[in-house]
Amino acid sequence: MPELFYLDNFDQCMLKGEAALFCVFTFELGPTPDTNSKIWEIIKNVSDNPLNYRHDQLRHGICVPETCKTHYNDSSNTITQAIQACYNEKLQTLGLGGNVVFLHCQTPHSDYPVDVYDIAFGAILFVYCVFVVFASIYERHLVAGGESKYLVNSSKNEFVAFQSTGSDRNTYTVPVQAKSNSKKNLLQIKRSVGAFISAFSVPKNWYRLRSTTSNPDHRKLRSIQGMRFYTIMCVVAIHTIMNHLGGPVANPQYTENITKPILNMLLINGWYVVQTFFVISGWLLAYHFFMETSKIPDLKLSYLVWIILQRFVRLAPAIAVMVGFHGTWLVHMGRGPYWDQFIGEETRNCRKNWWTNLLFVNNYVDKINMCLQQTWYVAAEMQLFVGAVFVLYFVKKYPSLLKYAFSSMCFVGILIPGIIAYVNKYDIIVRQYPETMYNLNALRLEYWHQLYSSGYSNIATYSIGVIFGYLFYQHRSTTFPIRMVHKILWWIFTFGMCLSVVLIAVVFYDPSFVVTPLNSAVYWSAGKTLFALGIAIGIFGFSQKIGWFARWFIEYPPVEVLGRLTYSTYITHVAYSRLQLGYRRYPVAANDAMMFLAVLGDITLAYLTGTVFCLLVEMPISALQKLWNSGGDGKPRTMVRKSSEKSLETLDMSQHNINV
Repeated sequence: MPELFYLDNFDQCMLKGEAALFCVFTFELGPTPDTNSKIWEIIKNVSDNPLNYRHDQLRHGICVPETCKTHYNDSSNTITQAIQACYNEKLQTLGLGGNVVFLHCQTPHSDYPVDVYDIAFGAILFVYCVFVVFASIYERHLVAGGESKYLVNSSKNEFVAFQSTGSDRNTYTVPVQAKSNSKKNLLQIKRSVGAFISAFSVPKNWYRLRSTTSNPDHRKLRSIQGMRFYTIMCVVAIHTIMNHLGGPVANPQYTENITKPILNMLLINGWYVVQTFFVISGWLLAYHFFMETSKIPDLKLSYLVWIILQRFVRLAPAIAVMVGFHGTWLVHMGRGPYWDQFIGEETRNCRKNWWTNLLFVNNYVDKINMCLQQTWYVAAEMQLFVGAVFVLYFVKKYPSLLKYAFSSMCFVGILIPGIIAYVNKYDIIVRQYPETMYNLNALRLEYWHQLYSSGYSNIATYSIGVIFGYLFYQHRSTTFPIRMVHKILWWIFTFGMCLSVVLIAVVFYDPSFVVTPLNSAVYWSAGKTLFALGIAIGIFGFSQKIGWFARWFIEYPPVEVLGRLTYSTYITHVAYSRLQLGYRRYPVAANDAMMFLAVLGDITLAYLTGTVFCLLVEMPISALQKLWNSGGDGKPRTMVRKSSEKSLETLDMSQHNINV
């Protein structure tokens, strides 16, 4: 059979100067008239099996002036006609012909000249980085200065004294005595300005990143950070492998056989791991909501608006920075045969749909052309967060209806994906067939968006998190008697149930398995729910000191710190996978060892980038939120209820709740 994937030397072609022309195209094969081509019969039979690539569609990239010189020099031919005539001539001896059904060409001149948007974003980024350097030096000067400098502690009427050793921080109460109101106001302004600037200090944010809490409830839930860390590792691994197989491969049989080993289900059906994030988000929302509202006797709707606004401010700036980068400078980071398909398309999507990301509706509006595809989760989680806040408000107002509200929310969440799958006769899983993975085509499947990336398809998972968060709040001081039977059941439900939900997909890939609307509906409804239930039971068990070596891995102190980098790592890591596809100069020889090395490299790069992004963007926003909540002067805001000032000091629930 003709070679499925082929690439000429891209860089050598570009050295031809003005004569250079490199084209990637899809050539759809067919038999030539009046021939009985046995090769065509083989190609047709192989291509009809969805487990294989469509070998009747050649994905090639050639230097046209070299590979098809004669036909290209014929002035009567367009580029498409020249390539088509060239390939028909080559394949004639095999009894094959065909047509070019997709074509994209590049010359030495970039298709993406630097424009005003690039310059504007670059200038803003440069000024911001200069300010961060200034803030870091300023804050270090406060720490290491020859005389004691003071910053206000935003949650108390205290000063934080930075000693000249640069290593100690002592907090003690210093009465503020001002001879006049003007001097007092001037001192207050200096405190606010100093606190604002130091919020951007890299050393200070590094200190905050590594700090630990002594809150007993938070110590019980420290396994959540470990869950985040290991989950984001799985997410990066899955994205890396799917993206590696999303471009040209030298050995197509590797991709065509990937669904056969049962352990491969951990990767190709491992998208369930994202449900962990939904569980954590719902859990922490419910816990913090009931903790904080217990201090407010008369809960107002304005409190909910404040919570949602806090959440928006916490998430949106980081998204805005990444959308800006992907919409401007990402496309200028190199060139390659597939640069337009994987990088140019991303830039176009971000320039067109940037606003959908900032409003967290990108998983509904023009979802096929979504900017930052991975942020579907952030949008879905924000939507579920808003909905859950109003449900919690309702049960707080009417405690007697709590059981009915929670059970109804969970029941409806279970029904929705099942009904959608049944009515539309959707497949039982998002099948990772070769053609589905190629060119990231899975992201264009309607039922992927309906049953995976939408907020309403994840209501059940989020509800389980909310329910367990409430139960933890109610029993946070309770020590349950743990027997051996409880430990065994915990292992079965936590690991056995979650793994079963994922690994059972090997049965669905069996050619003899018959998909019906009913079994599809059952799996789409039950799969996410059972996985989420297993995760929730796991977290609760860890809080009760169950888990043996698994608990050690989850609660290992460095892992707790790494878990805080999850949001930044999540929204930045996909750029690496896309860049690798855009840079690819030749079909890769896929094998398990290469995949392992690729995953290891991407996880390392993702966390390095996530750390930098967290220190420069995410943590400054968190610090500014705290400053905003305190009014910048150590006094809590009174936006919700003047008589509840003390309770408002802890309104920054979102900083505990970032769980992507």
